[in-house]
Amino acid sequence: MNHVRFRALTPATLPDLVTLFEPDRECAGCWCQFFVLPGRDFSAGWGAVNRARLAEQVEAETEPLGLLAYRGDRPVGWCATGPRSRYRRLARSPVLRAVPDVGALLVPCFFVAAADRGTGVVDALLDEVITRAGGRPVEGIPRAGGDRLRAADAYLGTERLFARHGFTVLGRPLPTRVVVRRDP
Repeated sequence: MNHVRFRALTPATLPDLVTLFEPDRECAGCWCQFFVLPGRDFSAGWGAVNRARLAEQVEAETEPLGLLAYRGDRPVGWCATGPRSRYRRLARSPVLRAVPDVGALLVPCFFVAAADRGTGVVDALLDEVITRAGGRPVEGIPRAGGDRLRAADAYLGTERLFARHGFTVLGRPLPTRVVVRRDP
């Protein structure tokens, strides 16, 4: 894998996230709002409204909303991360409802540019989140089972990805989903 460096999402790096997301139909509509907003608000805001919401959140947050991965000056990957309280829709879902909130950083989704998929960017992003967690546990909600997923389903990460990084399974709330945590 080529060297990857990281930067937190800030107002200064938001244009890099736009560069990464705009070519992708899903990301260019979601703008990392799926787990944040109620379903009706998310759907009604698909596209430009959700993009504006993300920009407002980036300006308002004191803790970064996620990490960007770069090769040279080119953004190649992204992972959202933050406390569960940020992801209101997910916190109320059956996926996390049975798992106590211990103040962990949650990693709900990843995105890698099509040309850089399969080159270790997601592993590098997850390693960096763990490094930056500052002694906090880190949680994920990956797809259960193997690594073979359609691109549209891979945004959550896989159970094997998180297992490679020392996460343990806390629960299997759905046949297709696991909740995992890595303690410091």
